[in-house]
Amino acid sequence: MSTATQEKSIRVLTVDDDPNQLDMLILYLESFDPNIRVEPVTNPRRLRKIEAWRYDCIVADHKMPGMTGIELAQRIRENSEIPFILYTGQGSEDVAAEAFKVGVSDYMKKTADPEHYRILAERIRKAVEKHRARKGLLTKIVNLPEYPRVEIRGEEIVIIGKMDLRKYGEKRRNKGSKELEMGWN
Repeated sequence: MSTATQEKSIRVLTVDDDPNQLDMLILYLESFDPNIRVEPVTNPRRLRKIEAWRYDCIVADHKMPGMTGIELAQRIRENSEIPFILYTGQGSEDVAAEAFKVGVSDYMKKTADPEHYRILAERIRKAVEKHRARKGLLTKIVNLPEYPRVEIRGEEIVIIGKMDLRKYGEKRRNKGSKELEMGWN
């Protein structure tokens, strides 16, 4: 698979205790966006160790036996910043607020209208593209030798140590004599 194809491809782990809902998710998400590939799981408890690196996004129901979608999001956030969308038919403003507190990327209520799957596919794509862009920026930042240390704190990128901010945003030459341009807008 080429790098361009890999960048377009989106691997989604869907967690829902309703197998019919999972079948609908697979059918509609993959038809609305042919680059989305869905892997379904019906029991969140079976996810002993979620290998988040295998996926680009997680979409989970809220009300499931044994574990809620918010509890699953908390487990995921212990080790990963992968986009996580809470997708529920039993939601409320309180559930949404609690979900965002634990780091859920997005929240969407299930509806009977099949068109809402198109909206879900768009939200998945946007969350993944934002995550990939952020990872790409961090890779560029971390690979610059001028930075003493870079930490990620939630949505913030924190640079710790001395540095001359004037040199960023203007062209300069690095050790390998390659031009480097960093724009901080």
